[in-house]
Amino acid sequence: MSLLSELNSISPLVKEYAKDVFQTFGLTKEELLEQTRCNIYLAHKNTDTSVKKVVKFYRRCKKSSQRFYNEVAIAKKLKHPNIIIFEEAASFPKHHALIMPYCEVGALYNMIGKVPIHISEHYFLQTCSAVKYLHDNFIVHRDIKLDNILVDANQKVYLTDFDMSCTVSWESSIVHNAGGTTGYRAPEMVMSPKGSYDGYKLDVFALGVVLFCLIFEKDVEDLDETSMSYLDMVKTYIWTFPVHFYKNVLECMLEPDPKARWDMRGLIKGLGQASWLAARVSNL
Repeated sequence: MSLLSELNSISPLVKEYAKDVFQTFGLTKEELLEQTRCNIYLAHKNTDTSVKKVVKFYRRCKKSSQRFYNEVAIAKKLKHPNIIIFEEAASFPKHHALIMPYCEVGALYNMIGKVPIHISEHYFLQTCSAVKYLHDNFIVHRDIKLDNILVDANQKVYLTDFDMSCTVSWESSIVHNAGGTTGYRAPEMVMSPKGSYDGYKLDVFALGVVLFCLIFEKDVEDLDETSMSYLDMVKTYIWTFPVHFYKNVLECMLEPDPKARWDMRGLIKGLGQASWLAARVSNL
């Protein structure tokens, strides 16, 4: 079934309500958490203020509605301990909304420079598990970044935000047109925004940027969007870092040539070469 057919089949299954999402589901808005292509609010249950929820809004226009239905279509396929899934999906007169669990720590971005290396590795391996699951099920995330990786109070990581994701076939992982976020986009996408790309390799490059930021405690906004700048910085900083093992891992993930870049299978195999990671990697 094509994605367009899936979107058409999903649309009738999303319930329509006359009131807004907060009134309909007994929630009280607390604060605006994020304002990008979607507004994301923190809310609590009216019956128990300790129960927090996240409400993600989509405007009711053609482009935004398509992203909403795309997220619903992709999410219905997913079941993995490191992927966050919405609890409710509904439409209202002026917007669509998803209600999701609240992760207390927030985005992985907030943890840069605040945790030791073994905790960063713990976060990264959980994220790898989620991405491997997606690729094993022929799904390309297309917007992996620190902001889309959430952490709860128990140090458990969740990959989220699937409104730009797409399905591919077992025969080909090619995706069309640019996606992703500045700083995380692979060089082939930066050089040719309207081209065709290996979706799995795009995800691995973005995952490499996540690892780079975790290892070197860098903000992606301070980095140039070219693989050469990343690789130059790996070569510069790696000598000051106690775990030289990551030099090869990062170089293979941030490889400019997508044909030579690792896929998730190569990444898992590469991570397994480290004795202190081998046991955990074998369970991915």
